[in-house]
Amino acid sequence: MGIAAVSAWEAEDIRLAKPGDVIALSGYEITFDRVERVQGPNWTASRGFFTLSRGGKEISQLTTDKR
Repeated sequence: MGIAAVSAWEAEDIRLAKPGDVIALSGYEITFDRVERVQGPNWTASRGFFTLSRGGKEISQLTTDKR
């Protein structure tokens, strides 16, 4: 029941972006900064770097990996 309820109100927004692109989302701006290749002990990943800001003021640096 809990999983069904959470999924019912979930929204997904998939966008194609290139470095330098800015995506506006609920009053925030997410800037796609760059992608770097990361080598682990037994894996390789692409790591995306993003800047989260609001009203032109930086709030945080974000990263995400795709292995």
